[in-house]
Amino acid sequence: MTRRAVGFSLLEVLFAMGVLATVLLALASIVHSSSRLDQVSRERILAYQAAASRLELVLGEPWDTLLARNGETFTITGELPSGNVAERLRAGGGRTAPGLVTVSETGTPDLRRVEVSVLWRSDLGKDLEVRLETLVAKH
Repeated sequence: MTRRAVGFSLLEVLFAMGVLATVLLALASIVHSSSRLDQVSRERILAYQAAASRLELVLGEPWDTLLARNGETFTITGELPSGNVAERLRAGGGRTAPGLVTVSETGTPDLRRVEVSVLWRSDLGKDLEVRLETLVAKH
């Protein structure tokens, strides 16, 4: 009766190392993707806050001066909700500034459409946009 040696064969060790390497590469990819998505999320929060803030500012204007805001651009520098990162969104899509206010007439004389958009070049290299719009009635 022969006794089998205790332990793993070289083939078993190589196979286990291959499986482990595959799992570790997948985890590294997930961590990398997660950090990139986190950055885009931070940029979107900053863009949305800037657009909402500018929209409120425009809506505070008197009806007669509202159209003067059409085509107004603005830059965005702000602090993220975490409070530890100050960022400035870079303009994208050929714009000189990331923020743009558009005020236009509608088919109704006492109604105007106000749109505030923020178009920026993300750290991912893509142009991303946040757009808020509302209708304003003359009162």
